[in-house]
Parts: sequence; C-alpha cells; structure tokens
Amino acid sequence: MEHELQRPAPAPAAWNILADAIPALLWAIDCDGVYTMAAGKGVELFPEPYRPCVGASALKLFAAHPGFLDQIRRGLAGEAFSTHVDLADHTFESRYEPLRDDSGAVAGLAGVLTDVTTQRQNEQELFQAQKMESLGVMAGSVAHDFNNLLTAILGFAGLLKGTPGLGEEDREHLYLIEQSARRGADIASRLLAFSRGGLARFVAVDMREVVQETIEFVKPTLNDRIKLTAELPARPVPVEGDFGQLQQVLLNIVWNARDVLPEGGDIRIKLAAKGTQVRLSVSDSGPGIPPEVKARIFEPFFTTKERGSGTGLGLSISFGIVRGHHGQIAVDSAPGKGTTFALTFPLHADQAETGTDAAERDLILVVDDDDLVRRATSATLTRMGYNVVEVRNGPLAVELVTVRPARFAAVLLDLVMPGMAGRDVFRAVRKLRPDIPVIVCTGYAAAGHIDDQMKRSISGLLQKPFSPERLEAALHSVGVEPERRPARAVAGAR
Repeated sequence: MEHELQRPAPAPAAWNILADAIPALLWAIDCDGVYTMAAGKGVELFPEPYRPCVGASALKLFAAHPGFLDQIRRGLAGEAFSTHVDLADHTFESRYEPLRDDSGAVAGLAGVLTDVTTQRQNEQELFQAQKMESLGVMAGSVAHDFNNLLTAILGFAGLLKGTPGLGEEDREHLYLIEQSARRGADIASRLLAFSRGGLARFVAVDMREVVQETIEFVKPTLNDRIKLTAELPARPVPVEGDFGQLQQVLLNIVWNARDVLPEGGDIRIKLAAKGTQVRLSVSDSGPGIPPEVKARIFEPFFTTKERGSGTGLGLSISFGIVRGHHGQIAVDSAPGKGTTFALTFPLHADQAETGTDAAERDLILVVDDDDLVRRATSATLTRMGYNVVEVRNGPLAVELVTVRPARFAAVLLDLVMPGMAGRDVFRAVRKLRPDIPVIVCTGYAAAGHIDDQMKRSISGLLQKPFSPERLEAALHSVGVEPERRPARAVAGAR
C-alpha cells in the first residue's frame, strides 16, 4: 500500500528565526506600496528615516530617491528584474519579483536586497589597480623610446660643441637643443617614476632621516600660518629603498597638503614600525577631497589646480615609487574632514653595503641595442680619452668578457634589449668577473627588467638621457679614469 509523502509547512517561529538570520533584507509590499513583510539582518543597514517596517509606505520612505521608486513601479507593473541600488552609503543588489493573485493580476511585489558594498569597493579597487598598471606600462614604453632619442640628441650635440672654430650663433643653437632635450628628459623621468620604471639603487634607509631631511627642505616653502609637526620613534626605522625617491614621495604629499592650506592649518607626519611593516602617514586639516576626485587622484596628468599651476604628475609619481618599493599608498578623505595619506613599506633589517674597487683596466664596454645611443655614447667616451668597445647585444658582450675578462675597466649596460636581456648579461658578466664595475644605463627599468638583488649589486645608475658630464661622473664614481691621451674608438661587433 502506497502512502503519499507530504512535506510539512514550516512553523511560523522557525520561519521568523530563519528570516531574521539571513544577511539580507527580505521584503514585500502590496499594490499601494505598503510593506507587508520586512525581515532579515539587512533591515539594520537602513538608518531610521529609511528603515522598512510592516505597515510603512515604501513610496513615502524613499520619496527622496526617485531611482528606487522607479524600480518599485517597474516591479508593480509586472516586470521581474535584478539591479543595483545605492541607499544610505550602501550598495545593494536587488531582486524584484511581482506577486500575482489567482487571476494572474499583480497583487504586490516581493524582493531581496543584499548588501554588496564591500564587493563593489573591491571591484572598483581592482579596476583602479588594473587601470594604473596599464597606464604605467604605456607610460614606461613611451618614456623608454623617448629617452633613447634624447640620449642620442644630447650626445651628438655635446660632440658638436667641441668642434674647432664653432661660431657663437651655432654654439647658442646647440645650447638651445640641449636645453630642449633636458626639458623632454624631465617629462620622461616623471613618466618613468609613475610607471615604476625609474632607476633606483636599493640600500638600507632609515625613514626617520627621510622625514627629517624632508621637513628641513620643505619648511622654508610654508607660510607662517601652517604648522608642520612630526612624530618619530626613538629607534631607527629601516626600509630597503632609494633615499631620493622616498624623499620625493614625501615631498609631493607635503606640498599637496601645503597647497590646500592657503589660509593656514596643520600638517602632521607620523612614522611608526609595527611587526614587519613601516607606516608613514601625512595628514592635513584642509577642505578634504570629493569622492570623484579621490577616485582619480593617482592618475597621471590629472590635476584640480589651475592651468599652469601643476602638471598632475606629483601623486602619480608617488604611487609608482611606493609600489616600486613593495609598498602601498592609500588616501582617506572626505569634504570638510581633511586628508590623510597612508604609506606602508616592509620593515628591513639594516645591512651594511659593500662595494668593490675597480681594478685598473683600459677598455670601456658599451652594450646597447640602439645604434644611435651606442654610437653617441662611444664617440663621447672616446673624446673624453677612454678606449671603447661597443656591442649591440648581450651575447656579444658576454663573449668579449669571456675571452678577455681582465681588459675591461667598466661595462655600460642597457637593460631593455631584445634576446638576452640586460639583467641576464649582468649576471653572466659578474659570474665571469665578480669585481667588474657595471653601470646600468637605461631609459626604462620596470620590475621585469631589474630585480632587488640587481639593484643592490650594480656599481652605478645612469638614467637616459644623460649628458657627457653625467656619463663622465658615473665612471669617475666607480674609480675609472680616462687614458692620458684620447684614443680612437675600437671597432667592436656591430
């Protein structure tokens, strides 16, 4: 004998417990918009003026939110749909389902509102990070090619300046060419800093010294009505990084704080180490930042200043430098509540930097895939009195050092080259001769081109475009001096 299995209806008490435990708002209204049900933890997310309750009119509660009312009317018209709604500083994912009577006519509307505020914020942050990464790659690529051109321009202009019998007018023209190239180089260097492709040499840096030197530098630029204070720990706070770049980040943020305080106010710097993290914050008592500006504040060339008052690169540069130091930067601000920039870096155990004296050799090896850059650099070095070998790729450079490792006084190495990358050339050359000075010369150095270990090990950095004076100073810094009598460039593998 078969028995029909019947499912018992849930008890009202059990339904109420279940409904109240759901992390959402379960609601229903009749045709007049009056709530017949309002349950779930989502009810608590609504402030009193908007909090749904049985017997209240949804049309009256949300009269100030026409978009939400339009959605209710769509549902009462018989449409089932899902959408998002912003209410009371929260974003809800809302599902609308018409309720029908036995005849099929709409008798009311039921729905579920789920709080997705955190999810939407995470999505926006991810989108912002991806956008900044894309902009950084584009900026770095443009700056790399631009710097190679400027290096050749500066190099050949410097050579022409040494031409015997050069007239004053021609000398003035060459000076203007150099000045224009340097202005272009300044723009390119800012793009590189944003893209995290700027050159940096990592050593142990006490962040207290960064803050103290920045304060001394910036104080004369503040008006008397601005009070700048700093809270620093008694012990060193070491991070691994580039002192100049870290100071540039702090300068950019403090100067931005200064600019929003024309009538005076407070700028507070606080440094602390906790666990494995270093936290540096800069707060101001300014007017705060609107949400639409805050969302774009780290974008390159975005500025709210008057035309001619700012480039819009300061904070984007800071963003790139911080990320290049394995750190994070965030901004907390609202209109009328001031602004706080919070930076975090990994705490680093202080280590003494070691170096190697360059042995006396007689050849400079120039490694660069760009023909114009390589020729300009070699010609400039030759005129200075150095003996030069130039090659256009990594394998040829390694082959030369393999054959005669003792002949080379230094290597001038480009990072971004096809085939064998600069970092691989560096490792191969140092394996052949650990004491050989290697000076990195490049227009772009992203994380994929130079790692932290290489930043610690290289002998020097030379950001393209560079002048003959900077080139000579870089070699001098590693103890490499020119021969007494200038020698003609040695023809290397082309």
